[in-house]
Amino acid sequence: MREGNFFVSDSQAATHLFYIAREAVTNAIKHGKAGSIVIRCIDGEGEKKMIIRDDGIGAPAQPADTGLGLRIMRYRSEIIGAEFSAGNRDQGGFEVVVKMRG
Repeated sequence: MREGNFFVSDSQAATHLFYIAREAVTNAIKHGKAGSIVIRCIDGEGEKKMIIRDDGIGAPAQPADTGLGLRIMRYRSEIIGAEFSAGNRDQGGFEVVVKMRG
């Protein structure tokens, strides 16, 4: 397993990963009031993983159903055949994870 940059040969997948990261960072700043945001790229055996983690206030227990951000990130993940998860961290803050084969 290697952490750092990883190569995505499919330009469509790379574009969707970029927009997922951008949305996660925007949400962390705008809604989570995060002081720091970390984006990790992990290239493992047959799997690439992008993790966006912040130290903000997290999402409410009963999130409003008006926002599109998480739905769009999930949709973008589905388009590229990746698994998507997002939620509050036990240590505080919020985390978005995108796992894709490759």
